Amino acid sequence: MEFKLHPAAIASINSKAHVIASKIEKFQPLPSDQREVFPTQRPILSTITDKDIVGDIVGWLADTQKRQFFAFIRVGDSVFGLPEDAYMLIDDLIDEILKANFAQKFLSRDFIHQSILNWIRNTYKPEIVEFFSFLSDFCTASIKKFTFYAPISNFEIEEPFDFGGTKIRSLDNEFFIHLEAMLTSHKQKNPEETTKFISKIRKKMQGYAAIVIEFEAEKGFAFEKGNAIASEAVGLLRFLSPSSERSFLLCPVELMGYQPIPEFHFMLLGEDKSFSYTSGVVPKNIGHWQLPKLHLNLIQNNGLPELGHLLSSEKQNDFQKRLKKSIINYTKGTTFSDLGDRLLYTCSSLESLLLKDGSEPIQQNLAERMAFLLSKDANARRTIVKNVKDIYSMRSRYVHHRTLQAEEQTIGMFTYYAFTFLKTALKNIYAFNSTNDFIHAIEQIKFGG
Repeated sequence: MEFKLHPAAIASINSKAHVIASKIEKFQPLPSDQREVFPTQRPILSTITDKDIVGDIVGWLADTQKRQFFAFIRVGDSVFGLPEDAYMLIDDLIDEILKANFAQKFLSRDFIHQSILNWIRNTYKPEIVEFFSFLSDFCTASIKKFTFYAPISNFEIEEPFDFGGTKIRSLDNEFFIHLEAMLTSHKQKNPEETTKFISKIRKKMQGYAAIVIEFEAEKGFAFEKGNAIASEAVGLLRFLSPSSERSFLLCPVELMGYQPIPEFHFMLLGEDKSFSYTSGVVPKNIGHWQLPKLHLNLIQNNGLPELGHLLSSEKQNDFQKRLKKSIINYTKGTTFSDLGDRLLYTCSSLESLLLKDGSEPIQQNLAERMAFLLSKDANARRTIVKNVKDIYSMRSRYVHHRTLQAEEQTIGMFTYYAFTFLKTALKNIYAFNSTNDFIHAIEQIKFGG
């Protein structure tokens, strides 16, 4: 796929690339006795010397002027690169390239960055082309169709389902058999290494669900875009998990590697030379999520299509954008074992939907608007208002002094009210264009308009 631009834009990009190349300097290392470092006490697993590095060295170093110096070219025994102020010009050039729709759709910053470095390295060779031609050729060779898989820890499904332009499927035994067969036939040089690799990732991933996304891009942008979409997808999906409306359950459902189950590791030395070691997980109740086929209809009727719209729609109004952010913030709070942290995220998610602006009094407006939306009964409304005000009092003391153990029953009720409020808002995603419209509708209920 070819990258095309207007000739004037190409000329500007080429000009900036030449300016960067003109600022290349030879690296002069800072003497070791002047470096502000000290020997590490960490175990050294291996020692790498310059002779072990294949190709160009890439990294930040301190030079004789104590400047930060980005070294990325090796010519013989000499190293060349850019001082920090000149390196900043690379970011400027990347920003200009990313103004193009093509670049926004297919290229990552890292890809463009690597293209700039490779082109500058090539300026040391006899044959050289203009930077934009070099970049365009690199794009043509690199952009292809990919299927991105993002495993989700602690989430199992019995049957695949569609979700906002993505597919949620299980990484089951059949998936890994097919993957190993494909890799073995494609890379026949070392099938034993392929088998070892598949066995390793099987242990981590098999049985968990994954978010599957198809798109066309260069590899770096495929990972970048896939990660961004998958992160939002998990944040929205968690809203349907059992932990979402239960304050006592930690939700460990997260993209693999991000799973937020805190552990502790302690050592105890006695004066009698006794030694004890203890370790474990901090939270007492962890809500691993299994979604049977029978429950698919249940979540379809409880917000899955609406959550999918929040994930996939590129044209969202103000209300939908705010609701999406609120739900993701809310479910992020469910991944924390500390109830104080969960309260902070829950309150933040409600404030972004229930306050017109930062000048409005928080507690009274938020409490009353929640109450009038959630119930028609006067006593129930008073109960909700009191609960919300109690929570804000607890949160304030917790944040500033971190001494209060908030009552679990009060937090449990608040969590239920917050979840029910967001669920009600989700059911009405097509009814409002802005959060002000949403708040106005609640005010109409409150004042009987």
